[in-house]
Amino acid sequence: DEGVQSAMYTFKNGISPAQATKWEFRPRAFTGVTGRIINTPSSMLEAADALNRSINYRAALNATIVRTAKTEGLNGKRLAERIADLKLSPTAPIMKEANRLAEYRLFRQEAGNVTSHLMAFRDSLPPLRFVIPFLRTPINLVKFGLERSPIGLMNPKLWRNIIGKNPEASDQIARIFLGSSIAAFFGWKFGLGELTGAAPTTAAERDRFYREGKQPFAVRIGNTWVQWQRIEPMNQTLSQLVAVMDAIEAKDKTATDKASQAASSIGQNLVSQTYVSSLSNLIDALSQPERFGSQFLTRQATAIIPASSLLRTTAQVIDPTIRKPQTIAQAMMATIPGLSKNVPPALTAFGEPAQRQSPPFSPILISPEKQDKVDAELGRLGVEVGFVGNTIAGVTLTPEEKYQYQVMAGQQSYVRLAKLVESSSYSQMTDRAKEQAINRRIDDSREIARNKVMPASLVKARKDALLKTKPSTTPSRNVAEAAQPRPTPTPTSNAVLEEFDRYMREKQAVPAGAR
Repeated sequence: DEGVQSAMYTFKNGISPAQATKWEFRPRAFTGVTGRIINTPSSMLEAADALNRSINYRAALNATIVRTAKTEGLNGKRLAERIADLKLSPTAPIMKEANRLAEYRLFRQEAGNVTSHLMAFRDSLPPLRFVIPFLRTPINLVKFGLERSPIGLMNPKLWRNIIGKNPEASDQIARIFLGSSIAAFFGWKFGLGELTGAAPTTAAERDRFYREGKQPFAVRIGNTWVQWQRIEPMNQTLSQLVAVMDAIEAKDKTATDKASQAASSIGQNLVSQTYVSSLSNLIDALSQPERFGSQFLTRQATAIIPASSLLRTTAQVIDPTIRKPQTIAQAMMATIPGLSKNVPPALTAFGEPAQRQSPPFSPILISPEKQDKVDAELGRLGVEVGFVGNTIAGVTLTPEEKYQYQVMAGQQSYVRLAKLVESSSYSQMTDRAKEQAINRRIDDSREIARNKVMPASLVKARKDALLKTKPSTTPSRNVAEAAQPRPTPTPTSNAVLEEFDRYMREKQAVPAGAR
């Protein structure tokens, strides 16, 4: 009841009762009816915080009162009377401790020295507040998770409390035991292959990872993958567990490489959190501007669109296809319902538009497991299909040509591989022969696609056009070369075209159970 009243007061007035009594609040930028509409999302968040704070404060207050009464050596009736008296008139130290615990459980405790310096640095550069809007809460979340893992045993405060016989030590030990026990259960799930860590780093492996319905940092429950990355504070404990076990299983790596891999996995989990994603994007853009610079600017541009989050979620509900914008204009269209379908889709290695599996409005990613026979066999053998390149016979492809190339090569590869793994002769092969058969069909599929997208005559024309645009630095040599007879271009054979046409017909006849 107390929590509900606090939440209603906060939603109505825009500030919590605690802020009102201390005058610790910022004035609203917008007032009146317009301000109420604009501030509704933030008011709802503040109301939720007020509800949870009231509940946690009352629980912490009662627990501190009981603990205080027991440390006075009372028991029986005298203990009950003392607890009743303290509930009616709690002392200042008790209320201070209850307030500290309530803030701690909401990840809003006061910043430490390191965090304070980081916040001061961010505030000294106003643009950084746009890139790093949250700092104290993310750091507190990390601390909260580490305290519930074996790493919590390295906390100097724990040992000081144990030596000083401080009752808080029992809470700290309980947190470590609880978190480690949960981690042990998930370690068992990892051994069964039902727990994932960071997504693979190579494009081909990562594509198969998502094709199979998997999510990074997720657990399989039945036939569904559920991401635990957003479930704080256990996220930190589980990410450490998965990182270490992944590194241990990497038998072909040295101890140094394993440690580096574990640290990288934990780091990926941390920077992929929504509250630090802007900082991660900024670091990527500064470290590799040629690769991530345009992506960073595109994200910042789309953030300017009013209600961009709501529009993006709505667009993803209407259009479940994952889009791959090439320009800032396309990035903006991808977030607008009705316009997103004008943006090119992201393709899988099998040339199919990648589909979003988890509901866009869910904060926790959930996707059905959908490993088919082809992907299961590829995973077992450690063979990847991969993506096509940017050139054919040394000629750079346009985005449209590369898209067509990927579609043709990928889809035909799937048709051929599906038929291969379903054949009776395949089961009689050795694993080495199976790998060779798979790679041969992938290569053949790409050869057919290459000749369809870029016939030999077009390759020659493109190269000739490129030579004409280059400035001549050695006239005599160019003249001599120009005098030489040019070979007659070899047209695409009818057999190749017939093979591709046959593939397009066979695509419709893929066994239903293979996909």
